[in-house]
Amino acid sequence: DESWYRAACLSPDVSSAQVIFVDYGNIAHVLHEDIRPMDPKLLQTPLMALHCNMMGVDFEGITPKCIEAFKHLLPVETVTVVSVLSYDPDNATYTINIPDVLENLKKQGLID
Repeated sequence: DESWYRAACLSPDVSSAQVIFVDYGNIAHVLHEDIRPMDPKLLQTPLMALHCNMMGVDFEGITPKCIEAFKHLLPVETVTVVSVLSYDPDNATYTINIPDVLENLKKQGLID
């Protein structure tokens, strides 16, 4: 979209890098030619995306069907109320609970 976004490199490759957009949370492969050093002034603003694990969901074995269900249950640009159960400062990750989503995924047989 010809715009610039703050990102952190997750894994560099020969011609691209996998990055996480720190204000949105999505991950993408970006060509090296489209990556620029970040102006230190941009680092003064805190990251806007929060890293979360959802209670009851093992993301290691998550299926594409479960991901699609998440997208349907948690549409972009909607507000979702969650309960924050804990925070792990070692990896800056919150554990959250969204009972309606968890129940729906279980009913669909997408998680145990």
